[in-house]
Amino acid sequence: MTINAGLDALVGAVPLLGDLWDIGFASHRRNLAILEQWLAAPHRTERQSRWVLIGLALALIGVLVAAFALAIWLVVWVVGRLTA
Repeated sequence: MTINAGLDALVGAVPLLGDLWDIGFASHRRNLAILEQWLAAPHRTERQSRWVLIGLALALIGVLVAAFALAIWLVVWVVGRLTA
């Protein structure tokens, strides 16, 4: 639900594109559907939510590792250029 609202706010902040996005996305309707699904089958929805959270955490860790590796490579490259 937070992802829906955050995505809606992020894309909605872009002029014109945000207006077009709001027409088709409607995060409040998606969040209502998620809530109704949870009310119908709470255990299954919690399991799905857990996997989404794990996937997002792994993606974040991957981005952080890639950024760290890029920063190290950049420092080594700059030092190599300066000392050559």
